[in-house]
Amino acid sequence: MRTIKRLPKSVSFILLLTLTCLVFSNIQAQECNCKTDVAFLAERYKTDYSGFQDFKTSQPDYEKQFQSFIDQSTTINDVTKCHEVIGELIAYLNNGHVVFGVLEANPKFEELYEYDDGDYYPSLVTPDSATALLTIKTGNLDY
Repeated sequence: MRTIKRLPKSVSFILLLTLTCLVFSNIQAQECNCKTDVAFLAERYKTDYSGFQDFKTSQPDYEKQFQSFIDQSTTINDVTKCHEVIGELIAYLNNGHVVFGVLEANPKFEELYEYDDGDYYPSLVTPDSATALLTIKTGNLDY
């Protein structure tokens, strides 16, 4: 039978510390490609927002404005500063349907929730054995 020799505690500690440093040395901060994120948001708004036709009518210079936000984001590589630009773009959209960050920070929050009955929880009703009706009153993740 073989005898296993144990390393002294100080050597074990140094070995553990070295391995830990090696593992975490490859971890990097989250990269921010702000231009891509802002351009993605602008494109999704143009292609996926059902009220975009009305928005184009009320904001005829929207392409110029969208490009201005994209240009502004080109040199940004800090996540916090990028969030500021995204927030400004969403404030420009000013429709209450696109929310970034805290719901109450939405410029249209008071208007949207003025007649609030407070009942946001989903409801499920089965009018008959072949039908189930799921009603979701808000997209707020709290509910």
